[in-house]
Amino acid sequence: MTNPPLSEDWQRSISERLLRRGADLDWSELWPEVVSARTELLDAIARITEEQAAWKPSADEWSIAETIRHQLPSSTGVITIIRALTEGHDPAEDTPYDDPGDVTAHEVAPAFDGSFADLRAAFVQDSIAFAALPAALPPDPDLERTFPHMYFGPLTARAWFAFQRIHDRAHLHQVQEIVAADGFPTAPETR
Repeated sequence: MTNPPLSEDWQRSISERLLRRGADLDWSELWPEVVSARTELLDAIARITEEQAAWKPSADEWSIAETIRHQLPSSTGVITIIRALTEGHDPAEDTPYDDPGDVTAHEVAPAFDGSFADLRAAFVQDSIAFAALPAALPPDPDLERTFPHMYFGPLTARAWFAFQRIHDRAHLHQVQEIVAADGFPTAPETR
């Protein structure tokens, strides 16, 4: 995927919005909007075939499979960050994303050892874990500790949770654009 440069004003605006939502809303108020974005992404890939998952609109853009291979470790990393923050310790101890300039999360993860159906199933399992995350947090979570996002700066646990909605929506739009692109393979007729 070719990423356009992000303006500092846009980054600051998103950061402020995430921090405000994380401060103003509790987990149960954030949960529906975060989980609905993930559900939309899961719905968008539910009937994607292996051929469609591997297809790219151009050589410098991601396929749907590459998009989900990026989403899976990124989502798992966000879960780890949220758990560490709410437990009161440094997420850098638990995640490879220990530098706000680390682009690892923005790269496509190494090839998934399996089919797109297997990748989708793993992403569904991750999504179940992500949706259940607020219920699995400590009863008195640390809501002040922050961990830096590579673009949006220091975010609290609930701001990281709200961030996942933005991330899922960005890749939902990416999947939709791939599906709408000229040359996208048609699915075989089913009876």
